[in-house]
Amino acid sequence: MGVLANRMICGKCSHEQNYANSACDACKFHMGKSKGGGAHWNGGGGNRDTSTLSRKDHRKNKGVSRSGALKTTSKKNERVGTKGKAKRAKEAEA
Repeated sequence: MGVLANRMICGKCSHEQNYANSACDACKFHMGKSKGGGAHWNGGGGNRDTSTLSRKDHRKNKGVSRSGALKTTSKKNERVGTKGKAKRAKEAEA
């Protein structure tokens, strides 16, 4: 391993070109971090703190109901798989 890529493919037009942190040679699409960044990643900084996210971002309150309470989650992983199998075996012994 330890080999770095020297070619890349444009995510917009699929043009193969030399690796560079610049716009695509064919369509001029810039594949790097945008200057304004996205609201979800707080300007491209990688911050997902809901207090600093834009209020326009639909992911800001993901998992929270309108009242502010957390939404319910599935309990399927307790019924199936290794947890479910262990639970059924324990119930069968009793």
